[in-house]
Amino acid sequence: MLGIFFKYISFLLAINSFSQDFAIDNLNKKNVDGSDIVYFSNNGGINWQKLNNNFPSDTKLDIGAFTTENDKIAIVSQNRGVFISTKNLENWKNIQVTKEIETAKINTVSFYQNKIFLGTRKKGVFYSENNGSTWQSINNGLKNLTIRKLKVISNKLYACTDEGLYLYDSFLKNWSHVFGEMQINAVSFSDKMIFIGTNKGAFMNIIGQNTWKSIMVDKSLHNISYVNNILFLMTYNELFTSNNNFQTRQSNQLGIPNDFYTFQVVHHKKAYFAAQWDGIYKKENISDKWIKSDYGIPQKMAIINMIVFGDNIIVSSTNSNRK
Repeated sequence: MLGIFFKYISFLLAINSFSQDFAIDNLNKKNVDGSDIVYFSNNGGINWQKLNNNFPSDTKLDIGAFTTENDKIAIVSQNRGVFISTKNLENWKNIQVTKEIETAKINTVSFYQNKIFLGTRKKGVFYSENNGSTWQSINNGLKNLTIRKLKVISNKLYACTDEGLYLYDSFLKNWSHVFGEMQINAVSFSDKMIFIGTNKGAFMNIIGQNTWKSIMVDKSLHNISYVNNILFLMTYNELFTSNNNFQTRQSNQLGIPNDFYTFQVVHHKKAYFAAQWDGIYKKENISDKWIKSDYGIPQKMAIINMIVFGDNIIVSSTNSNRK
């Protein structure tokens, strides 16, 4: 047990040095094939089913692997390109990427203006306008080529990089710097505000303006989500919420093991769901205690991605877990 504890402490230190290359590389490896890493629930998390026979057995997913647009969902892999389906979740089209993109290590995917955009760890952003027949690099204006998240907000595409937040100009085909010189790990939004989680805290801004304000300065965040009028702030050892003009925050860790950090939070069918190191947690009211809700998923499986798509919640793990 002591050895496992020190391994976990070493992992947290590595994460807080922001080499987040990424959480997956530091998890305990286990033998899981591609059919064991994507699950869905269509009954509010009562039970979960595999998305069987859709992914090759050696498929590897990473944090940031999901995106949706209207009736489409994309799952991006580290080694098998992009998988795209519709709300029936049955017929998945595998879109191949170039060797250059694969070796650059894909972090994130987004649909934008009928194109597929990919953000990588090493070589910036690529896009395809013909479903993967060809790919083009689009890095003009980017100071840093580590792309941690791509997100469409108010019909505009944003990129979270290791040196700030950027906005894409589709006419000029370049990126302009929006805010910060720090590592931006995640971005979320409400109808009026945009929120970012960084290695130097959390910040918010009125969409379309330049009025950035700090809302958390003493914690490093790996993710941030605005869900059902509540802002979830995901630090490396605790989950927080804020819903009072974002000036105060409260711990929301009750029911989740101490020092386990949350990968993602969503709201679906009148309940909140948290993707965690040891599975999925659920509660109906924000003040309730989190309880496990992952029947059908192997025990202690780290759930690193979670997204709502139609009547389904879709989650993924990796061929790793935390013992």
